[in-house]
Amino acid sequence: MATDATLITINNTIFSAVVFDDYNSDPDRRFVSYNVTIDMPPKIVSDGIWGNTDYGALPERASMPLLELQILTIFTITQCFHLVLKRWGFPYFVSQMMAGFVLGPSLKIDALISQKNKLFPYGSEDLLNLVSILGYTFFLFLNGVNMDFSMITRTGRKAWAIALSSLMIPSLVGLSLCYSFMGHWQKVLGEFDGGRLPVVVISQTGCSFTVVASLLSDLEILNSELGRLALSSALVMDVTGTVVSGLGTAVVSSLRTDSHDHSAGKGPQLAMYTVTKYVLFVTVVTSIGRPAMRWIVRNTPEGRPMKKVYTYVVVLMTFFAGLFGVWANQTVLGGVILLGLAVPEGPPLGSELIKQFELFNTWFLLPTFVTCCAMKIDLSAHISCELALTVISFVVVVHLMKMLLTVGICRHCNMPKTDGLCLALMLSCKGVVDYVTDVFLFDSLVCD
Repeated sequence: MATDATLITINNTIFSAVVFDDYNSDPDRRFVSYNVTIDMPPKIVSDGIWGNTDYGALPERASMPLLELQILTIFTITQCFHLVLKRWGFPYFVSQMMAGFVLGPSLKIDALISQKNKLFPYGSEDLLNLVSILGYTFFLFLNGVNMDFSMITRTGRKAWAIALSSLMIPSLVGLSLCYSFMGHWQKVLGEFDGGRLPVVVISQTGCSFTVVASLLSDLEILNSELGRLALSSALVMDVTGTVVSGLGTAVVSSLRTDSHDHSAGKGPQLAMYTVTKYVLFVTVVTSIGRPAMRWIVRNTPEGRPMKKVYTYVVVLMTFFAGLFGVWANQTVLGGVILLGLAVPEGPPLGSELIKQFELFNTWFLLPTFVTCCAMKIDLSAHISCELALTVISFVVVVHLMKMLLTVGICRHCNMPKTDGLCLALMLSCKGVVDYVTDVFLFDSLVCD
C-alpha cells in the first residue's frame, strides 16, 4: 500500500502498533513496508456507546461496525451521484467511480482527509476488499450463467469473421510494433517498462460479452438483427480471448518461474507442463460441471422451484472451480467464469441462480468493489507526456484497426455503412470488466 509513513498513527489504523520498515521498502516508493502488531483475537463487535470510550466504543476499533460504516458511506455517496447523473443518461457504473474518486486520494481537501483516515484506517482495506471482490466474483459467475454458450455453434460465418479478424489482426500488428521497436520504447518511456506495452495492446483488442450485452440492453436493441450480430460477435471474441489469455498466462507464469531457476532447458518443459495443467483444468471443470448441472435440472420437477440445497452445492462448486484455476496458474476468476458457462441457461437452474444473487450482488456488492477500485486511483498524480502519448497512440491504433476491419467485413457482406459503423463502435466499448481488469494488472505490477 502506497502510504506516507508519517501519516500513520495509532488514531488512523486498526492495528495496535505500526512501525515503518525502511529496510524492506520498495526502492521505487510505490509500496511501503510496515511491521504491525495486532491484538488476538481481533475485536469484531463494538462495546456500544456505554463501553470504554477510549477504545471499545469507537466503531473504527471494531471490524464489523467499521465495515458496515464503510459500505453505508459508499452506498450513500453512490446513490447521491446516481440521482443526479442518471438524468443526463450516465450509467450506474459512472456513479460508482465518482464515489471512489471522492473517497480516494484524488480529492485533496484538507477538511476531508482526517475524516477519510478515520473511515478507512490503515489495515481495514483488506476486509473491505475481500467482501467487495466476492461481489465481483459472483458478478462474473452470473454473467457466465446468462451466456448461452450454444450460441457459438449457431453463429454464422459473418460473426466469426468479424470477431476473429478484429481480435487477431490488431493484436498481431500491435504486438509487432511493440517488440520490433522495444529498444526505442524503453528509451522514450524511461521509468515505465516498455515490456508492459504488450499488456496494453492485448487489453484493448479484447471485447467483453457482458459489457456489450449491457450496452445493447440500455439501447433497447438487444433483439434486433444488429443487436444479435453484435452479441454473437462479442461472445466469440470473449471466449476466444479468454482461452488465448489463459494459455498465455500459463506460459508466461512458467517463464517467470523459470527465470529464477538457472538450470538450462527447463523453460520449454515447464511451459508445456503449465499448458497441460490449463487444458486439464478446462477439461475437468467442463466434464464435471456441466453433467452436474444437468443432473440438478433433471431432478427438479417441471414448474417447481429448485431446492435450496442445490443452490448451496453450486456455490461450493464455484469456489472449488476457482481454487482449481489457481492450481492451473490462472486466477480464481477463471474457474468461476468457466463454471458459470457450464450452467444451463434459463429455468430451473440458471434463472433461479440469477433470482437469488443478482439484486444483492448488482446493487450492493459490485458497486462497493468498483468504488474500492476507483479509490486506488489518484487523478492528481503526475504522468509524463511521453508515457501518455505513447499509450494513447497504441490505444487509438488498435481501436482504429478494429473499427476499420469490422466496417470492411460488413461492407463485404452488403450491410449498410451506418450498421457497420454502429457495430464497430459497439465492439469497441469498454466497461466495468475492462476497468477491473486494468486495476488487477496494476495491482499485480504487470502494468503501471
